[in-house]
Amino acid sequence: MIMLRDFFVSNGFSELEEGALFKNLNKDFYIKIAPEEGNWIEPNEIYLYLYSPPFASVMESLFADRRSWAWSYLPRKLRKDSDGCLGMILCGIETCSSQIERSRIIPSSESIMISDLMVLINSLESDADLFESLYRGELKMFFALIEGLWVYLYFAFKLRFPKEKILAEIRSDPEISRIAETWRLKREVDRSLIDSFGLYFSGELRTG
Repeated sequence: MIMLRDFFVSNGFSELEEGALFKNLNKDFYIKIAPEEGNWIEPNEIYLYLYSPPFASVMESLFADRRSWAWSYLPRKLRKDSDGCLGMILCGIETCSSQIERSRIIPSSESIMISDLMVLINSLESDADLFESLYRGELKMFFALIEGLWVYLYFAFKLRFPKEKILAEIRSDPEISRIAETWRLKREVDRSLIDSFGLYFSGELRTG
């Protein structure tokens, strides 16, 4: 019988640590998968994580000073994260032992076969593909983007969105503005915030 772990490995995932597996999407992003109880033998739940190491550098600089303006908009949640965690989810899983590729991952009220999940992951060939899937496509049901506003701004600057477009999307784009309502901001997003974040993203105000 092909185990679930073996299926992921045969589809491009590699060993990481403590039973976790990872797959690079490109030079700046990777996905990590780990069984909830650390054992791949008939797991009932698995964690999915999305990471971008450069995001960790941006966040560490942005929040290095407790007096930073960033705290007044949205405090950092993962304060000890040094790996660049963008999002995560704990999914239920229904294993089909006879045809492992037909096993289903259940991130919400919907489910998806793991073979279809692999097709989705392999379709993410660029930062733009990943952004569109996270905010407007199928990946929306997989990842809770923990740092909210900061993750969106990170993508927006990586994709070189004009600052006017960034502000307009947050305020009025049907998908982005709906997601923005979940960020629990302490202050409304304004042009000053976008300009300031841009300096940290570009490295002009990095501390380390």
